Amino acid sequence: MKDMARKLAVVIVALGISQSAMAYVGPGAGLSLLGALWGLLVAVGTALLFIVLWPVRRLRRRLKNKGDGEAKVSEGSSEESSQPGTSERDPVETEQHGK
Repeated sequence: MKDMARKLAVVIVALGISQSAMAYVGPGAGLSLLGALWGLLVAVGTALLFIVLWPVRRLRRRLKNKGDGEAKVSEGSSEESSQPGTSERDPVETEQHGK
């Protein structure tokens, strides 16, 4: 702890005695830098949000399909439903929605 306090004191003194750089960042370069920084922050934030919300989405889907899940699995294993163009819907209903 004593060593960390000494390092902090050195950093504060170094920042206090440093001279200004006398540099100029124009408005174009400054706005470009800020735009890139905001883009990076938004991308990282969005990625973290999706990572955090993914289990929530899976839980909601699992709870929504709790009763239907077993029926869908048994229907999906039959040979008829795996062939393209086959449907267990009412043909009249299919024709009405197809138009």
